Amino acid sequence: MNVAEKIIHAHLREGEMNAGAEIGLRIDQTLLQDATGTLVALELEAMGLERTKAELSAQYVDHNLIQEDNKNPDDYEAIQLNSSVKIDDLPNCLKKESFKISIDDQTIEVQQNLSERQKEILMAGGLINWVKY
Repeated sequence: MNVAEKIIHAHLREGEMNAGAEIGLRIDQTLLQDATGTLVALELEAMGLERTKAELSAQYVDHNLIQEDNKNPDDYEAIQLNSSVKIDDLPNCLKKESFKISIDDQTIEVQQNLSERQKEILMAGGLINWVKY
């Protein structure tokens, strides 16, 4: 078996691995691109799906987000690829215009202007798009 066949075989839940046959697969990871991924997420939400069962979901965003200001450029530079960002007491932080977050081994003050929908998504355990320019 080639690599694709091995992956399909390991995730096969219904049907037979025959060319052209309909099958059911267990989805353990999803990767969404910024434009089409957002559309898919909105469609799933419109269908009433509150959350997915994938073990890992990531969204690749490479454009269409605007940096609003450059108030704290040193803090902004502290955020690197794969940084660990921690927000204590998220519900109360989302009620404030600014609050403190931990990034790896340092704490910085941030300002937020999230929409009510973005706040709902975070409170439900979801993720929102964020890009560093």
